[in-house]
Amino acid sequence: MPENKVGQFLLKNSPGNGIIEVLSVLIPERFNCELVDLIDWNHPEFISCYLDKQRLIDSAFAYSLTVRSSNAFSERTNTLFNQISTPSFTYQDDRFDILIRLSLQVENPWNATKLDAVLRRLDSATRDALWSTHIAVSDYGEDADLSASPIRTLVEWASEVDVCDLSGDSQKLLGTVLLWLTTTTNLKSRERTERALARLFALAPAQITYFIDSFSDIDDQYLVESLYSSIYAAILRQSNLLLLKQIAKSIPWARLIENVPDILIRDSLTGIFEYGKSLSVPALPEEMFPIHKHPSLKPLIFPNKQNIDEIREQCSEIARSAGSEFGDFGKYTMSMINLWSSTSLQDASGPQTEREKSEIFFAKQSPEVTELFDEIKALDLRKSLIDEQAASRYLENNSTNDYSFYFKNLKNSNEKKEIETIDFRLEQLQNEIREKISPAESNRTDLLLQSRNSDSISKFDKSAAQRWVVKHAYEMGWKKELFSGFEEMYCNPRLQ
Repeated sequence: MPENKVGQFLLKNSPGNGIIEVLSVLIPERFNCELVDLIDWNHPEFISCYLDKQRLIDSAFAYSLTVRSSNAFSERTNTLFNQISTPSFTYQDDRFDILIRLSLQVENPWNATKLDAVLRRLDSATRDALWSTHIAVSDYGEDADLSASPIRTLVEWASEVDVCDLSGDSQKLLGTVLLWLTTTTNLKSRERTERALARLFALAPAQITYFIDSFSDIDDQYLVESLYSSIYAAILRQSNLLLLKQIAKSIPWARLIENVPDILIRDSLTGIFEYGKSLSVPALPEEMFPIHKHPSLKPLIFPNKQNIDEIREQCSEIARSAGSEFGDFGKYTMSMINLWSSTSLQDASGPQTEREKSEIFFAKQSPEVTELFDEIKALDLRKSLIDEQAASRYLENNSTNDYSFYFKNLKNSNEKKEIETIDFRLEQLQNEIREKISPAESNRTDLLLQSRNSDSISKFDKSAAQRWVVKHAYEMGWKKELFSGFEEMYCNPRLQ
């Protein structure tokens, strides 16, 4: 109350005062209640003073959580914890930093087990918007003005400490936090954390089966990717057949291979399988490898333009982000799709070349177009023969390596005239084909005519890939409401 000594002190000081912080620790430890609940906030003197309830919760109470004893956490503590405010203009959430600071305290009810429970309750999109973005902006090192963040401190400690000296429970708590830290879109942060996680698994391999059982079903592919890439890195230092057999038996091979469309997870599984096979480890699923020939592997089905137009009406932001160069995903991620084969991995003949792709396309057109393309192929063949003959003749008659002269004087006058005649006829044939194919296929026709003689791997159909990304994102539940403020703010790239 204002008339007693403690009340008078509170009225004259800010929530960050050291004595107020100490009271926020000692009162719950000794009396099983919180300082903020002992103050009569409706009293006129407290209404008009510098101290207010929310500021006390955000500062002294929040600070107390990281230093109070483990028996001073109650349901009321949890309620007040959820009332800690977070700025609307930033992706940071101080509550996560508090849980990270407490995460490795085995006896504390708010250790990594609580963090794990909180994150598991959230659906993937909500967790991305709250937790993954917090990691992305809260992993920073120490500088002249700022100490290292709790995330960086924990990861660097895990990268240096002798984890063999930790108890089994401590190793599980550490691995749990590290795994959840791999869900961020911050690539450097994720890689740094994965290295620490792989080190933990390598030095404490007996814990690997626990993490396989506990985290293989998490609905976050970044986390599952990191789990199995770290396991793969760790087991390369192991030769204990009994341990490797236990790991092999605990991996849900079939579910991951058949139901998880993630090439990095499959790559790690292949590495684990091949390493185990080289050591004759039993319990390996021979029938599932090589993965790309597994009959249950789902085909990559691309939606048509009509499918995407229907989605666009409901969720234009996703379509804009993935399907155009103006959105971050379309601009930075889709631009990386270039030299990818569009051939199914299950096709025994191997990746399709640009030449094969062209031949298949024109063979499916009208007989008249097919006949024109056959004439083009014959002329292309004649041109290549002239080139080969001229090159062979030149190399037989010249011992120098003057290649500039070689390219200028390769063909004789008759060969040059024939090449000119062929080029003229090829241009005519290509124009005739363009006239006979529908305008909707004009761009595709031009590309295939230009690349018809290339034996390089055929390029991926980028427009089809964009349609697939839009449809997949929509079906995964990334609805329109998650993109509010997209135009005005940085958007979480993972949600895009």
